Amino acid sequence: MPGHDPSRPIYIHAISKLRNADYDELYAAIEAECLPLFAEHGLHLHSCWESAPGQGESPELVEIWELKDFAAYTAFVAASHGSARDPRLRAWQRLRADWVASSDSMLCLAHPVSPTIDELKERGVKAKLVLHETIHTNPSGQADYLDAMVNMWWKIADGVGHVVLALLWSPWNNRRAIKIQGMGPEWDDLRPWSTDYGDHNADFAMWMKMAPALRDDYNDRFLVPAPFSTAR
Repeated sequence: MPGHDPSRPIYIHAISKLRNADYDELYAAIEAECLPLFAEHGLHLHSCWESAPGQGESPELVEIWELKDFAAYTAFVAASHGSARDPRLRAWQRLRADWVASSDSMLCLAHPVSPTIDELKERGVKAKLVLHETIHTNPSGQADYLDAMVNMWWKIADGVGHVVLALLWSPWNNRRAIKIQGMGPEWDDLRPWSTDYGDHNADFAMWMKMAPALRDDYNDRFLVPAPFSTAR
């Protein structure tokens, strides 16, 4: 598979529309019921966020789950639906429906610079607010778009204190890529928008000219981390 390093994890990215904004109750259920159960089946929570006020749909939950490989994914599907399925997974789905109305999930590969759970922990990454961007790329251009973004955008983002949290794309989705960046390690450091790119003004101008050739739309939302998210 082009661009896939089998030594690196794969991911499930999910955006869920919620029935209500009872985040505290939902988080308690996720911590008590979901996290240990999913870990038994090879799914480990990379990140979890709720919608922030003022930009994006609400109430909403965004999750990224990390799996060792595709075999771990197929084992999870079998544990959920096969003849030897784990009934606790069905029970969690029923409980989850108390809060979640619907979900849009995508099985993803990660760009090589997209950090794993262990890498985020090693670096001590903190992010009080994140920008989650869904990019509608040229057909089959998801990986190319992320490559261009890494080469041109991240030196700009680093210059204003932003940090990459996830760069994801799916071989089963023809035109969607995901970029998630932390906007500051502490509340007083947040810079959701900056016109001061210092030495990178020329790089920013070049990226703004090049990016539309690789995409035809994008959608941004601001999110804040759940208390058990890896970077928070």
